[in-house]
This record gives sequence, structure tokens and C-alpha cells, in this order.
Amino acid sequence: TGVLFFEENRNDEVGFQRFEGDFEEGKPRKGTLFLRNGDRYEGEYSTSIQVRGKIYFNNGNYYEGGVRRCKEMHGEGTLYY
Repeated sequence: TGVLFFEENRNDEVGFQRFEGDFEEGKPRKGTLFLRNGDRYEGEYSTSIQVRGKIYFNNGNYYEGGVRRCKEMHGEGTLYY
């Protein structure tokens, strides 16, 4: 269990802020990824890529189900709004 912080001035499209959770061989396994825009992803990872969990959007909506890289809804899931 630990915390991984991302640089403030990174030029990534998503705006990762930090990851809190479990690591396996130095890569995220299960936990929460916080984004600079206020969204967050809670769930499981496979080779450091989100695969299943919940995305909480900063507008109050959330999605539960399959997830693809960079917090995209993917596969089967439900969007609550």
C-alpha cells in the first residue's frame, strides 16, 4: 500500500494527480486514481491500466463497470446520473 504522486506540470491529456492503493511489482494493482479536474477512478488494474471499477465524475455522476485507459467507460457497465 502506498501513494504515487504525478508532477504538476506534466503534459498528459487526463491530468493525473495521484494514485493511492496497492502496488504489485511497482505497478498499481488496486486503488484510487485522482485526477486534477476532480474526477476519480476506484478499482482494479492490469499491467497499470484500469480494467474494472467506478469512475466518479466531478459533476456528481458516476459509472460502474468496465474501464479503459484514461478513465474511459468501456464494455459493460452502468452510468448513474
